[in-house]
Amino acid sequence: TTEIYTLSLHDALPIFSALALLESKGLGCGLDLVGSGPEEEALRRQAKDLGLKDRVIFHGYVTFGPKLLAFYGKSSALVVPSLSEGFPQVICEALLLGLPAIASAVGGIPAVLKDGETALLVPPGNPEALADAIQDLLGSPESWRKMSRNGREQMHEFTLETQRDQMLDTIQTEVLGKEAVRDRRSAGSIRRLSPL
Repeated sequence: TTEIYTLSLHDALPIFSALALLESKGLGCGLDLVGSGPEEEALRRQAKDLGLKDRVIFHGYVTFGPKLLAFYGKSSALVVPSLSEGFPQVICEALLLGLPAIASAVGGIPAVLKDGETALLVPPGNPEALADAIQDLLGSPESWRKMSRNGREQMHEFTLETQRDQMLDTIQTEVLGKEAVRDRRSAGSIRRLSPL
């Protein structure tokens, strides 16, 4: 059984339907569901009703640390089936650790991730597309490796330090000109802007 992982009970219903579709094709996946919330009881009922009770494990809330990192380590993919979203930290964490992501194309997700390059993006609330994406990613070691590599590279460019440097470059270019940016980069340090 292949393990997949999601970090939120919020909007998790489509993933259960996707798992049932995969099960009907003879492709069994286990799901580690981390998080807690008022939806948990309904989700437990749906997992049971769909015959997925033995495939879905509800772990509750898990703080960031070794236990949470273990979920990333044992999983084959992160699935974020949100119906609405900003840009979840869980995607950054997974991609930085080389775990490919499958996510709904909502909110800030498609603005950051490139479908088929850094993640697989699916229409929100579409279990068929979600099942196809899970099957495609897990059925192609080459695609899995490509997205693992590309996602990790992209998230290294998405760190606070990189964003800070890009912001400083923009400010310095606008205020002091391009030469100041070249000087800062060649010196390898950040020079704070002095008040004008």
